Amino acid sequence: MPNVNDLDGARQLVTEAGKKADIIIISFHGGAEGTNAQNVPNRNEIFLGENRGNLPAFTHAVVDAGADIVLGHGPHVMRGMEIYKDRLIVYSMGNFCTYGWFQLAGETALSEIVEAKLAADGKFISGKINAVSLQGRGTPVLDKSGASIRVVRNLSTMDFGASAPKIADDGTITPK
Repeated sequence: MPNVNDLDGARQLVTEAGKKADIIIISFHGGAEGTNAQNVPNRNEIFLGENRGNLPAFTHAVVDAGADIVLGHGPHVMRGMEIYKDRLIVYSMGNFCTYGWFQLAGETALSEIVEAKLAADGKFISGKINAVSLQGRGTPVLDKSGASIRVVRNLSTMDFGASAPKIADDGTITPK
């Protein structure tokens, strides 16, 4: 299984995929876990003694190698979004459709469905965050309050500043 710590291997996989596909989508599992891990540090993250990667280094490496969109998961909370070289990076979409093993309250009960529109060359054009909350033992339900949108917007601005996409109150995502 590919590892977020193996940047050379990741670059090679993306390069090989680029020979077979017009659009390259990378999905990764990485980063520390839990409510204290909502921010994306620009350093290796350690969780329970395991090196869970330097996610900005990983995501930038795969985009540099040709990835068109990068979608992350793993921390059990949502994380911010970044635009890097005209590509959308979603660092974590949070929990989704769990089965009762997780403590679902506050940040861990928020999730999102992300839509993205890409140009033929993979450049990010626009997107939308559809806010979701997990109910009961983890059933995803669309959340009309938009709490997820506000959380992702704040985390994106906090962690990525000028590289964060613009996220409107209705969840519309555009490059700045």
